[in-house]
Amino acid sequence: MSVNDFPIGLFLNLKDFESPDTHEVKIDRDLVDKVRRLQDILGVGVTIESGYRTPEHNESLGGDKKSLHLQGRAVDISCDKVNLLLLTVAAVLAGFSTVIAYENNNSIHVDLDRDDRIVVPRKWSVTLKLAFPDKANFIYGYEELLLDLC
Repeated sequence: MSVNDFPIGLFLNLKDFESPDTHEVKIDRDLVDKVRRLQDILGVGVTIESGYRTPEHNESLGGDKKSLHLQGRAVDISCDKVNLLLLTVAAVLAGFSTVIAYENNNSIHVDLDRDDRIVVPRKWSVTLKLAFPDKANFIYGYEELLLDLC
């Protein structure tokens, strides 16, 4: 049994959030609360693909040097029981300020950044803007962001 092997909520274990290289855990309580809320909305457990990252582990993944994973304020989540769009909507409803959907690996990145942004495939952006009119200015399709960077 690992030192971090104990439950912190229904379907959640502290070891789910640890950095795989050292087993260290640094996690913001608000992040855990929002992950719990996400699970409550979905009615199923989720998989934490990446929680806290040590600087070394983050670098090995090619992560941003300012990644909120380094502060325990971000996680990457997947769920094989729901589709990616539903997982994304549930994350917005759970109150995450940043939600980025990754179609290539059927997961989302969520964090507690101060700036709202929801990044999704463009085919979803209009639907999400209608569903969340108060967040419409913060919903971007991947393609729109790429155009802004050019």
